[in-house]
Amino acid sequence: ANCYGLAVDNDGNNLFISVNNGTSSKLRVYPLNASGLPGTTYSDANWSDTSGTSPAGLAVTSDGLRVYMADAGTGKLRYFEYDTNTSSWVHKGSQTVAAGIYGVAVSDGPANGTHKVIISRKILAGSVYIYNVSAGFVSGSPANTINSLQYPTYMKVFGTRLYISVNGDNGKDIAVYTTSGSLVGNVTNGDISGAYGWTGFDLTRNGDYLF
Repeated sequence: ANCYGLAVDNDGNNLFISVNNGTSSKLRVYPLNASGLPGTTYSDANWSDTSGTSPAGLAVTSDGLRVYMADAGTGKLRYFEYDTNTSSWVHKGSQTVAAGIYGVAVSDGPANGTHKVIISRKILAGSVYIYNVSAGFVSGSPANTINSLQYPTYMKVFGTRLYISVNGDNGKDIAVYTTSGSLVGNVTNGDISGAYGWTGFDLTRNGDYLF
């Protein structure tokens, strides 16, 4: 089994992991203690349509009540919610996007309210798909699509800015867009190339620094 996705909710209560293990793939949830560390207990959320499944990136809504997962193998965006009746995380549904999706990011907004969920497709002529979510329902088609990105992988949202990790062959490593899909600029270090580009990055909470 492999872990391709990792996320923590804003309150630091839960650690979410996408466990990539063929038909035994799952979302695993570890409660975190007061020191921010996981213990030995965890819970799993599974789904029924496991043929070809290959979970990758994860993102958590700002209220911590919904988790989005990119399933690269089936091309589906899966989402999970906390069921207060059973005190467990459950698979609530999926949206077909495209084969090879990889990363997920989400804008501010509650699980059952209004927000955007953003998915990257990690191929040479890659794309990023921006879906609107209203009253908890994911729109049937993207509100906008950003095309011509080389191997887009990880993404972060800060306010109305969307940061996308891309291949460095064209002299850019991070593409910066609005969450509506308009180009703002690029981080043009350009010394990292290959099919993955930057394999991980993050922003400080105030948005002053990118690592």
